[in-house]
Amino acid sequence: MAPNDPDSMAPLLHQAADARINVATSDTDAPDSVREVFVNQASTEGIGQALTDALLEAMGGSGKYAIVSCGQTAENLNAWIEVQEAYTAEKYPDAEIVDIERSGDVITLTFANRKKCVINTQRPTRQIWLAANARAWHFSFDEPSGKWLDDKGELVDGKRVELVSQVAAIVKEQAGVDVRVE
Repeated sequence: MAPNDPDSMAPLLHQAADARINVATSDTDAPDSVREVFVNQASTEGIGQALTDALLEAMGGSGKYAIVSCGQTAENLNAWIEVQEAYTAEKYPDAEIVDIERSGDVITLTFANRKKCVINTQRPTRQIWLAANARAWHFSFDEPSGKWLDDKGELVDGKRVELVSQVAAIVKEQAGVDVRVE
């Protein structure tokens, strides 16, 4: 298992161990649990540095950026962020991390004009909801296109609104910044 909140999983892990079920963690560790082994896909340093290098390569090696993490208690995500902070300061003197947001299932973008864009997962419905500018969209994953498409709103140029494009349009409108997501 990969527990985003190792403490909340402790009772289940103890039940498994008591039932003689072998317990292993991967990706996110639970070091103070009854797990017998932890398997990681790469080192913490390697992931944190690779994330930083990829982002700053796209930014031309300089600029300001924020980190948004969905795991307040996820040991791996928090460890990667620590590496990113130190590595950015050491290797990229013209880059600055301006904010780190650990948000759970909600990402809130707050613009200079104090308007907000809220993106959150809706696990029971398997959707991502977006709210901004007194509007709301409900996105469902479309298997054929591989994209999150709005299933409740109007069509734009005969097509359903796509999540990443809509967020980019909101950021452009509110902050005047072009966003490219690959």
